[in-house]
Amino acid sequence: MAIEIEKKYRLSDDQRELVLKRLEKIGARFRREEFEENTLYDGNALVKEQSILRLRRIGKSAVLTFKQRIPTTSAIKRRREDETRVDDPEAMDAILDGLGFTRALVDIDSTTGLRLSPSGVNEYSTRGGTCA
Repeated sequence: MAIEIEKKYRLSDDQRELVLKRLEKIGARFRREEFEENTLYDGNALVKEQSILRLRRIGKSAVLTFKQRIPTTSAIKRRREDETRVDDPEAMDAILDGLGFTRALVDIDSTTGLRLSPSGVNEYSTRGGTCA
């Protein structure tokens, strides 16, 4: 089980450009831009606002992720995060449907990946839209 620690910031386009320039100045290098489709599921033992089940498709690959919020008083989110690669996302979607999970949201994003250090510390700047 991994623990995800995350803080998100809402930036204007100008603020985003400034942050990207500063990251480049301290050595961050562009890795790639990807389009991803995230399907969030509802049902069964999932507790609203506390846990999510997500199937993320990027190109021909996919990852199934379960996240569960860890209580904290901090503004920084902490979540249990378990994930596994999925060879056949359509089959996984059918399996989840068969288990009683329903599609709650489909979100399509464009993600820019930057590598900040050789240790693998990454910053991702995501912009995209959401589909119901």
